[in-house]
Amino acid sequence: MQPIEYYKDSDKHGSYQYVPLKKIIDDFLFETTDDDSILKNVTRTKIIKQAKASLRDLNKEVPETPKAIEITVPENLSITLPHDYVSFHKLYLVVLDKTTNSYRLQDLNKNHKINIGVSQLQDNEYNLLFDNEGNVLTSNGSNTYNKPYKRYEFVKGGDNTQASRFGEYTIDNRKGKVAFSSDLYDKDIVLLYRTDGLQFDTYKEDVIKVHKDMITVLSDSIFYHLIRYKQHVSQRRIQAALLRYKTTRHEAKLEKLDFSLVEIEKAGRTAKF
Repeated sequence: MQPIEYYKDSDKHGSYQYVPLKKIIDDFLFETTDDDSILKNVTRTKIIKQAKASLRDLNKEVPETPKAIEITVPENLSITLPHDYVSFHKLYLVVLDKTTNSYRLQDLNKNHKINIGVSQLQDNEYNLLFDNEGNVLTSNGSNTYNKPYKRYEFVKGGDNTQASRFGEYTIDNRKGKVAFSSDLYDKDIVLLYRTDGLQFDTYKEDVIKVHKDMITVLSDSIFYHLIRYKQHVSQRRIQAALLRYKTTRHEAKLEKLDFSLVEIEKAGRTAKF
């Protein structure tokens, strides 16, 4: 790709950092064509399955930079978590800084007292009610989905000084939602979250992207797990593959750690005491 193509097409911005998972799978498939290869006769389906499993595990141990989405809090004070959501990272409120006329991100506070509990239905004698399949009947009752959480406004120096200044939220993993306090209605928030990189269908491995820094460790992981149970492969060869995988995985973790320490050091230098 020519530089002019890169700069003119916004969809390609940052693309040089990543390669399609398909390329890594194709490289392994090419190895199976060699008569002397340990991977001879390994099917593409098995390679894809192991690539997905390895990618999922590595994204837990060496997580990528969190994804970020901006969304406006609706009237019902809840939003649905993204389809590729795996774990929560951070929530911010988008706030206009009138001094600089620019937008800033301000931390929102998690409030475990926002009610996301589901009511179990009972008769007038407090006995549980069941449906035709024997399951307990439930409803939203007094939770935040039926009665949105209303919060007092923050007043500096008043009786409410312990309250969150910018707003509150809670994560409902069971329903796949985030519930907010009433003062965030119609406000823009930014959700940072982590994904395992497997939000697309298995056969769309050309859509799933892998960061170039992760190619080596991902390849080592796939290779080790594909040969570990092969009877014709010696234990010495399997242990060598395992050692290589552990080494490259450790190096990948150190690279992420180094980045975090640099950011912490920069933040320390700019902090005001």
